[in-house]
This record gives sequence, C-alpha cells and structure tokens, in this order.
Amino acid sequence: MIILCFITGLATVGFGLVLPAFLFYAQNLGATPAIATVIIATYSMGQFIGTPIWGRLSDRIGRKPVLLISIFGQSICFVWLALSSNLWMLAIARLFGGMISGNISTAMAYVADSTDEKKRAKWLGYIGASVSIGFMIGPALGGLLGGQDASSASIFYPALVAACISFTTGVATLFFLKESLSQENRNTETKSSPSLLKNWGLVFKRPILMEIFFFSSCNDVCYRDI
Repeated sequence: MIILCFITGLATVGFGLVLPAFLFYAQNLGATPAIATVIIATYSMGQFIGTPIWGRLSDRIGRKPVLLISIFGQSICFVWLALSSNLWMLAIARLFGGMISGNISTAMAYVADSTDEKKRAKWLGYIGASVSIGFMIGPALGGLLGGQDASSASIFYPALVAACISFTTGVATLFFLKESLSQENRNTETKSSPSLLKNWGLVFKRPILMEIFFFSSCNDVCYRDI
C-alpha cells in the first residue's frame, strides 16, 4: 500500500507540473482568457467521459492493467502536450489526457480491494494525502520550469518532465505493484455488473448518492474556481 501511495503521489506531481504555465502559454498562442479556460476545462470533460469506463474496465481485467494503461497513456499525452504548437493540439491533448486519467479512481478501488473495513479509511486518507503532496510539488516545480514571465511561458519542459515522471511511475507500477482483484472476483463482478447507463440511473434513483454527487460537484467547482 505504501508503494501505491508513492505511485499516486508521483502521478499527481506530473499532472501539476503543466498547470502554472498552461494559461499563459495558451494566451501566447493566441487564445483569449476565456478560450484558454475552456481548453483547461477539456481535461475535466475527458475525465467525466473516461473515469466511469476505466472503473468498469478495472472490475473486468483488474486494477493493475488499468493503472498501467492510464499512467503510460498519460506519459504519451504529456509528450503530445509538450509538442503542441497550436490551440487545437493543446485542446485535444488535454481532452485525451483527461479521458485516459483513470489512475486515481483505480487506486481508490485498489485500496478497497486490499484492506478491511477497519483500515480502509486510513489508507484512503493516505492516498488523499499523497495526492495533496503531489499537488504541492508539481505546480512549484512547474513554475520553475515554465519560464521567467508570462510572455516567455512555455509548457515544453514541464510537460517533458511530467512525461518522464509518468513513465517512471508506470515502470514502478509494472514491477512493484501486485494485482489486488482476484480472477474469481473479476468474473463475478463482470457477470453481475449493470451497464454504464444503468449505473448512472442508480445514482439518480438513490437520494443519498444524489446528495454525495451534488456536494462533491459543488466542492470541485469551488476548488477549480479558485
């Protein structure tokens, strides 16, 4: 589990690296502040599309394969981002980066598989703490690599470093992280799991899930607005 915290923290460092210079770089390519904000938001749009799919897929093929696909896919998207020379390339790279980013939700599922009820909350908290540490280190490092001022801002070096970190994280996952979901549980969950649309239907039919969904969304809106 400590290895999982380390992997999650490294993945978050890579994500945070490109944030400080991204808005200024997009504006240097000709984007207005509104368009630059929309490009940044495409990552969240990709997450909205991809995260439920990765969650369902991890129930079928296991947590480790999905983590590997997500982390190595992120490294490719970071290289794509580093080489982006126009706004369309930036937007598409961000969108695909969001769609492939199933690592945090899969890490949470890994914790649920690997812990009992007494220790689950503790390790979920550790995962959350590793994400927070990554968000502290990533933007700070990205600010140093992203240029001296707004006019010279570039995401080339931050994105390349993020790609290297993601690749290193993928290698660590490949060699040091064991699968948490047994073959028996995969088969059981695959046969009994409803479709993606039915899963969303279950959310909207249960008041407690609706409340969690609503307040989590409000919290995320406030966080991103800052």
